[in-house]
Amino acid sequence: MLNREFIFSNPEVLKWIDNKFIFVAGDDWYRRRAQDDASVWFKSIARKARRGKNGSTQQGCYAVTPKGELLRFINTSDPKKFTVTMLEALKLWDGVVQDKKVTIPEMKNFDYKVNVPPIDPSKDVLIKVQSRALTEKDGKLERWNSNGKAGGKPAVGHLWIKQAEWQSIVQNFKTMEVGETTPLTKRLIHRIAKFHLIDNTRGEGPAWESKDLKHAKVTLTRVKNGFAIRGMFLLTNQKKSLSHSTELSGEITINQSTARPVSWTMIAYGKHRGEGKYTRNARPGAQPLGFTFEFLPASKIRPIDLVPPQHMRWQRGYWEAEKH
Repeated sequence: MLNREFIFSNPEVLKWIDNKFIFVAGDDWYRRRAQDDASVWFKSIARKARRGKNGSTQQGCYAVTPKGELLRFINTSDPKKFTVTMLEALKLWDGVVQDKKVTIPEMKNFDYKVNVPPIDPSKDVLIKVQSRALTEKDGKLERWNSNGKAGGKPAVGHLWIKQAEWQSIVQNFKTMEVGETTPLTKRLIHRIAKFHLIDNTRGEGPAWESKDLKHAKVTLTRVKNGFAIRGMFLLTNQKKSLSHSTELSGEITINQSTARPVSWTMIAYGKHRGEGKYTRNARPGAQPLGFTFEFLPASKIRPIDLVPPQHMRWQRGYWEAEKH
């Protein structure tokens, strides 16, 4: 499990790992709570590294044999220290007397009370969300030059929409006249606002609470092959000194024979103020922050695109965003 900044800022290290190891990434939050076979197996490895005592963090980088023998462990964001440790692990592996063609047992007994059930891209709707810190110069928006500080790169997340939720959007599409407007469902408005319009450019940004939504409105206007989207959001939490005012626009194109989305793109732009526990060192004052939303058809989805939304750790809160 590698620190996110470490992963994205060191592609050469990742390439080397990919050539020398079977590279597996996981989320410690789920692993230390779940009771499925994979999580129990991993916790046994973590104990050998003296991690995870009394349910504490197991975060770090583990080099392990298929039989579950721990070769080396390190918890660092320093590429040099990490590389030295992994080289030591390779040396140990080369000296291990064992069958290196070990069959890894299939991990079953999925614990969906903790782990997130996978989404089905052939039925459900999967939207890639990217956020980026911006700056305004001479009346024009540009990517913010962080000069090496955290927050200058885009952060990637995913908006999940169930098949039934999508169908509730398009159920009246064919009977609507061009130019006619209808509101987006309250559930999706709250999900987008609370869990996706967050500043996660420097780490795990805090979700908004329902009481923080001072104004949240999104409308769909019927156009020839879909909907034009317009929205406005105002979110504030005075206690945490957080605020975010943004406008959203976009368009949905619909396959009229299958009632499935062909495309769904949205752009949100506004100004964000404040920081969270894991997003320290924010720029002072209200600063430009932009988001892009892009529908991913099943044919183009990669394994990384199936990573659950960050705030899916509270599954009921995510799926029923308007109730909590």
